[in-house]
Amino acid sequence: MECDVCGQPPSEKRPFHCVTCARSAVYPLRIDHASVLIDKELIGQRLETVVNRDGQTPRENISLSGALIDTTECSKSYRLEKMQAETILLHSRTDLIAEKAKELGEEMEALRKKIAQEKKDKSQRSSDHESASYEIEDRSTKELDSVRRDETKSRSRLSRTIIAIHEHVGLRSCECVC
Repeated sequence: MECDVCGQPPSEKRPFHCVTCARSAVYPLRIDHASVLIDKELIGQRLETVVNRDGQTPRENISLSGALIDTTECSKSYRLEKMQAETILLHSRTDLIAEKAKELGEEMEALRKKIAQEKKDKSQRSSDHESASYEIEDRSTKELDSVRRDETKSRSRLSRTIIAIHEHVGLRSCECVC
């Protein structure tokens, strides 16, 4: 069959000679594709009506490949499966939340113990500091008085020793002169 525009017959090497040749070669495929899309849209609309049905509308039966299908029962089955799936999802989420709550509770307990230990350590340090600084001025004064007494005693001994040395030196010098 020759193209109406270019007049060339299709060949193995060049199946399309012009735009019209290419369009006419694709035309039957486009018609098939469009009919499939229309069928898909109709089936999608039917499925939406079956799924969204309340059960209050009159029963509708669909014949599919010769089998009679009750759409009301299908929508009930779909809703049941949907509710079961949601229930399973909620149970798993509840378990996950309970597990996380347990982990957080354990973490809080560990932090409480840590805080209690830190308070105990702080109290011990405070007590040690208080006992170390208890009457520190009185003890310092007593220690200073003790050091002063020892200094006074040492000076008096030193002065007695110096006097004794001078007397001894004086006696020796008298012996040497005499």
